[in-house]
Amino acid sequence: MKFTTQLLIYWIAILSLIYFPFSVIILPILGESVNGWMLTGGFLLFCALPPAFITAIFYKKLDYMESDDLNPPRFKGQREAVFRINPRSSHPFDDVLQRIDRRWIVSFSDRKNHVLKFRTDSRMMAWGIGGYVKMNDDLTVQIVVYPVSSSSLLTEKVMESTLASLRSLFAD
Repeated sequence: MKFTTQLLIYWIAILSLIYFPFSVIILPILGESVNGWMLTGGFLLFCALPPAFITAIFYKKLDYMESDDLNPPRFKGQREAVFRINPRSSHPFDDVLQRIDRRWIVSFSDRKNHVLKFRTDSRMMAWGIGGYVKMNDDLTVQIVVYPVSSSSLLTEKVMESTLASLRSLFAD
């Protein structure tokens, strides 16, 4: 299942866990009648539309993480770097993939073209960052990290920290 679909379902489930108990338990206590149309309308208005709207705003960045687009992203707030790697094995791309897979979530990889995409974990209040890695024939690695949501001071620090982690990861 695509990450965007998982995220949408996750948010709808969280909001439903708040909405339905409130509607079925609290409203009758307050003297309000509850019917099927009210529950359906409230579900759509409070549980389905806000996550759908938010996911639509971030869809381009979220969908790029899992797409087979091999070009580096062009998103606002992205950071780029080029590192030289010291491979530990005779298959340098597999080495790069393994190193990144240990710390982040790999959302797409293409061994033939030496491209992989990764992301950090998304949390309730933070959408995380996405990353693009392309290994060139001269054992250099082109890296692009970008924020999923708009850039904030915290997101900037996370992106710089990710680039520093990648730099130390490949400097071994």
